[in-house]
Amino acid sequence: MKTEDLRYDEVLIKYQTAPVVPAPYSYYYTMRLTPAESESINVQFDMVYLDRDELDEDEIIGEGFSLNDDFSWQGNLPHIWVAELNSTLTYSQYVEEAEENELEEFIEVQWSQEGETEKGSPVDKESWSYFLQELMQAIFEASGREKTFEMEYLRIEKGEETWMGFNASFITKTFTINNNKNTTQQLDWEQLEEVMGTVFKAEFVADEAMENRPSEPGTYLSVGDGLWYQLGASVLNPTPKSKVLPQIENLFERLERWVAV
Repeated sequence: MKTEDLRYDEVLIKYQTAPVVPAPYSYYYTMRLTPAESESINVQFDMVYLDRDELDEDEIIGEGFSLNDDFSWQGNLPHIWVAELNSTLTYSQYVEEAEENELEEFIEVQWSQEGETEKGSPVDKESWSYFLQELMQAIFEASGREKTFEMEYLRIEKGEETWMGFNASFITKTFTINNNKNTTQQLDWEQLEEVMGTVFKAEFVADEAMENRPSEPGTYLSVGDGLWYQLGASVLNPTPKSKVLPQIENLFERLERWVAV
C-alpha cells in the first residue's frame, strides 16, 4: 500500500519557551519541513538558547548545560512523520495571532501549498506542544545528539529475578518490551506516554543509586544513565502524601503480565 505524501510544499514551525522559563533553559527554534524522496520528510532544524549572556559560565554549567548548546541539523525522517504532520495540521484550529501569556509557549505555524501561504497559532497548544516534543526528540535521535529511550526494570524476590527491558525510538515511533524469557512484544506508541508519565513523576536520587546491577532483594529501575535506582530508597514519592511508588509498581506488574502472554 502506498503511504501518503506530505500535503504541503513547505511547513515552517516557530517555537519559543514561555516567557516565565528562565535562562539557561529558555530557547527558540524553527523547523522547516518539506517533502523528500521515498515518501519521507526533510527537516531543517535550528535551535538557539536565549538570554545566556545574563549568566556566568558556572551558572550555566551548574545546571547541566555546556557553554554552547545551540543546535542545527538537516536530514530526513521516515514517512510516519509525514502522516503525523498531515493529521496535526489538518485537524487543528488556528488563530491569526495568539494572546501573549507569561505561562504559555509561543507556537506559530506557516504552511504553503501551490503558491498559497497561510499561517496561524494553534488553539490547542497543549496537543501541539506534545507533538513538537516528540518531533524534536526524533530529530535529536536522527542527528545522534541523543540515543533511543531505554529503561530496565528488575525485581529480586525470594532468590528469583524478574527483568524487563524497554526501548522506544521516536524516529520510527516504535515501543518494545522484552523479558528474561526472551519474549518480545511491541507496545502501542501511546503507552510510552503512560510509562514515562508514571515513572518520571517520582524523584530519582542519583547520590543514593547504585553503579552495578543489584543482587539484593528489591525493585529497581535503570533509566539510561548507567545507574540503578531502588524503589523506596533512591526512587521516592515527590511529596509525603503522593502515591507515585504504588502506581509505578502497579504499572510494571501489569506490563509483566502482558508481556508474558
